[in-house]
Order: sequence, then C-alpha cells, then structure tokens
Amino acid sequence: MIMELSMLFLMGIAHCETRGEKDPDHAIGKDFLSFGRYQITAQYLNDVNRISGKHFTMDDCYDPVKSQEMMEIYLGYYVQRAERRTGRLLEPWEIALIHRHGPRGYERGKKDHYAVEFNSFMKKMGE
Repeated sequence: MIMELSMLFLMGIAHCETRGEKDPDHAIGKDFLSFGRYQITAQYLNDVNRISGKHFTMDDCYDPVKSQEMMEIYLGYYVQRAERRTGRLLEPWEIALIHRHGPRGYERGKKDHYAVEFNSFMKKMGE
C-alpha cells in the first residue's frame, strides 16, 4: 500500500531532517549514513525495495520525487501494520516517528524529541 502524504507533512519531515539546510535535496547526515531532504538510510531503502519490488538506489535519495515515493511506500506499509497492531489510526507525529525511528517508532511517544520538533513545526504552519 502506498500512503499519499500531504505537502505539509513532507515539509515537516524535511524541516526536522535537514533543519534549514541550504540545499536539502543534497543533504548528508552528520553520521554520513542518511541522505537527501528526508535523510533516508540504506536500511530504509532496502525495506522500500523489499516491500515494493522496486530497485531504488542511494542516489535516488537525492531526488525529491523518488525520495517522496520511497517514503510513501515505507510509511504506507509500516503505518498500516501499526494501525492494525494498535486498533486505531495513527496521529501525524506518530507517522513521523516511524519515518525517523523505524517500524515501531510510534511507540516512543509524544515526548520524543523528534515528535516535539515535528509537532512544533506543524503548529507554526497552522496544522
């Protein structure tokens, strides 16, 4: 399942991941393990390829269209599983935590630093 992500959600993730980087599409994480505006890692990419049967490469992380597609595949898969597990729809901040921390990232809770930063951005943007 592919999850359609709102522009505001994508902006929130990009903000949290690149924090005002001049060229977010070419951002490289400080650990040199995550790439592009959404800071996609090799493990994330491997999950996307396994789930979708596609063949994205690390270079695709620098492409805003392809990296958004990767997020839609990854989050579509893991959010659906999390919602089945919890018996409810996830909040946007919980979905952001899955992007950041992996399939069970939503379990970290609303006080997780990433969730706080994401929610703060969303509030500033009027969501």
